[in-house]
Amino acid sequence: MVLDVRTGKEFREGHLAGARNVDFYAPAFRDQLAGLDRNKKYLVYCRTGVRGARAMEMMRQLGFRHVTNIRGGFTGWTAAGLPAEK
Repeated sequence: MVLDVRTGKEFREGHLAGARNVDFYAPAFRDQLAGLDRNKKYLVYCRTGVRGARAMEMMRQLGFRHVTNIRGGFTGWTAAGLPAEK
């Protein structure tokens, strides 16, 4: 599962195909993460990688074992010419 932890506005401007938006700044962010299946594999990203790294650590604290953060975030992804959608 691909998790985009940017704001809704950032998500609407472009995101990875099939990504689910869970806003890192939302008051219920940790609760939303806690409601996810801990046995699935997750790819997490934000704009540049900072929020994604923090979200990944939070998920690991919650018991998720298979979480990877996209280094460089969405900015790095698109700069590398990789696909995105709106």
